[in-house]
Amino acid sequence: MENARCNIELNNNRFVQAKEWKDQIRIDVREWELKDGKLIPTRKGISLSLNRWKLLTNSFDKLDQALAEQKDHSSHLGENVYSSVQARANCVNIRQYWLPPNETEVVPTRKGITLRPGEYAKLKDVV
Repeated sequence: MENARCNIELNNNRFVQAKEWKDQIRIDVREWELKDGKLIPTRKGISLSLNRWKLLTNSFDKLDQALAEQKDHSSHLGENVYSSVQARANCVNIRQYWLPPNETEVVPTRKGITLRPGEYAKLKDVV
C-alpha cells in the first residue's frame, strides 16, 4: 500500500487506490488481507485505467437507478470490463468478462469485485 498515491478504505479491508503501474496511473479497487501483521492484496479486485475509471464514474447514475428499482443493468467500461447490478442482489459488480468458445454472450470471470451498498456509497464519495 506504500506505493499508492491515494488510499481510501471502503470497508472490511477493501480499498480504492490510485497507483502507478507501468508508467500509467491506475485505480485499484481491491480487498486486502492481514497476513503476518501486514496487509497484502488479494485477487479479489480490479485495476482500472483512468479511462475505465471515468466510464465507471459516468455510469453511477444508471447503477443507482438499477439498485433503487431492483433491475438488472450493465455498463460496458471498455474491452472486457463491465459494471453491473443484478435485480436479485443489492450490490454492484465491477468485473472482467470473457467470451467462451462457441458462445455469443460474454460471461463474468472471477477477476473483479462485488461491492456491498456501503462500500459502493463510499466509492462514489471518493469522486
